[in-house]
Amino acid sequence: MIRTAPRFPARFPTAARAALAALALLAVAAVPGCDFDRSGSPLPAEGDRGAWRWRPVRVEVSPLTTPIPALGERKPTVDVRIVFRDDGGDEAKAVGVLRVSVRDGGVELANASVDLAASEPHARTWDGVTETYSVPVVLPVDPAPRATLTVRAFFEGADGARMDCSGEVRWPEHAR
Repeated sequence: MIRTAPRFPARFPTAARAALAALALLAVAAVPGCDFDRSGSPLPAEGDRGAWRWRPVRVEVSPLTTPIPALGERKPTVDVRIVFRDDGGDEAKAVGVLRVSVRDGGVELANASVDLAASEPHARTWDGVTETYSVPVVLPVDPAPRATLTVRAFFEGADGARMDCSGEVRWPEHAR
């Protein structure tokens, strides 16, 4: 016995044929609107609908900034944590040059600079857990115990943006 594929009954209901024809027309009408090569329309490079709408618009010294006193061979350091925020207030990555300085009173103790446009320094300083940039600033000597240090950050973005901020960190009384 030879089996053949099932066939629709000769008198397939007219309503069913009309429904299938309508679905086929809808499918054919939808295909020209599809663009299988890309997942969206191109965005302008600038303005509110710019290609990178989540670019940083504000920089802050994070409360995670930590003073690290000298201990043995380790020099005194301030682990400066910098946060960039987009216009929605969310943490954002930045591309440009970040300069950080640590001051005691009006005197600069030390500074550091990171080129966040270069892949290796960007990856080295970005902390994905805290969504901050960690910039260690090595000091020449331990500041006085309980001294309040001022941390300043300056950023020049690859897109021409300029931002700066400052914050304070208290030097510990004793080494940990």
